[in-house]
Amino acid sequence: MEIPYWWIEAQPEDGPAKSPRDRCDAAVIGAGYTGLAAAIVLARAGRDVQVFDSLRPGEGASTRNGGIASGNLRYSMTVAIKTFGLEAAVALFREGQAARADLADFIRVENVDCDYQPTGRFTGAINKYQLEEQKRETALLDKHLGIDAHVVGPEELGTEIVTDQYCGGLVREDLASLHPAKLHAGMMRVAASAGVSVFGQSPVSDYYRNGEFFELKTGGRTIRARNLIVATNGYTGAADPWLRRRLVPVVSRVVVTGELPTGLVDTLLPKRRAMGENRKIFRYFRPTPDGKRILLGSRERMLPASPAKNAAHVFAGLVEIFPALEPYGFDYSWNGNIAISRDEMPGLFVKDGMIYASGYCGSGVVWARWLGGLAGQFALSGCEPQSQFASSPPPAIPFFRGKPWFLPAFMAYYAWQDRRSADR
Repeated sequence: MEIPYWWIEAQPEDGPAKSPRDRCDAAVIGAGYTGLAAAIVLARAGRDVQVFDSLRPGEGASTRNGGIASGNLRYSMTVAIKTFGLEAAVALFREGQAARADLADFIRVENVDCDYQPTGRFTGAINKYQLEEQKRETALLDKHLGIDAHVVGPEELGTEIVTDQYCGGLVREDLASLHPAKLHAGMMRVAASAGVSVFGQSPVSDYYRNGEFFELKTGGRTIRARNLIVATNGYTGAADPWLRRRLVPVVSRVVVTGELPTGLVDTLLPKRRAMGENRKIFRYFRPTPDGKRILLGSRERMLPASPAKNAAHVFAGLVEIFPALEPYGFDYSWNGNIAISRDEMPGLFVKDGMIYASGYCGSGVVWARWLGGLAGQFALSGCEPQSQFASSPPPAIPFFRGKPWFLPAFMAYYAWQDRRSADR
């Protein structure tokens, strides 16, 4: 079935039919985690806020992701220290801790029923060299962040996962999983109670600064706002060619197995953790919240293929990890866009007074909400928030105008690197 599994319990909805106001204090483009988080902050401070989305609110990545609340970065702590220096690297990872804690607090305080499960995450190593790197990474995480991380070797692997694909892996107990569409539905409820007006299927065809105000064109109307926040990320359209040159939309596909026999999930994943692996073409997987199925997400093939063929390709990756799942097939499959900037870092930045939050690199469950909230605070105060991710705009990608023509070559190279790592 080519719809997200998550929509069975929480399908995106437009909300009550109404017309937008010609003026407001703040306008937000994008009604996913980022846009709603910004709108909630602004509305609770007494601002009149309108949010516009070209799809149904949350129909993009916010309800299409795998539901792993990691606050992950593309850089390991080891690489971050080499790239940014010790102090900056530690600050980046500490902000990830703060962002995860803030998400957990929001869910608890607002009574959001989203199957939040702090079961931790296991990242599999596919050769002994990666396992040694994970041991060094664990030492850094424990030393600088106080994270109770640890590495399991081949002899202990079965306590985490039953597969022959890994020789061990890194366990972090401080990460969680949830139901992403239920989280979005909870945010919609909170936003509505705060007085936010959300308009689904209301694409904004143009937006720009006009003196002290910003003007948005939508549905044949012009909306004027004192503040404008752009929260489109991997679904940025032609209305913002400047941003499109800075964000590469990468298509990710998820498959969910058929319902599995009682006990099989716990046999394969004894602690029901979220899972990942040390590959360039990253795969993540986890049990569904009810423990009856397993889902896996990965990049779609770059060759032209039907959704059914792409789904079969991704499911084959899950069977590679767990051959016992092959007879049960998959019941659900869907795709969605993630956004990666040239610096491969989440970002909060400003252009012509417009506030942008984007570039979550596939870890938006935590970062989108966090940076959206900071964007709302930025609009309120006019002062750049104290965040390691508040920076100048990411650089434009040469010869790129929104269509990622270069991805097939990169994916082929990454696949070669993964094969080489596995052979080691």
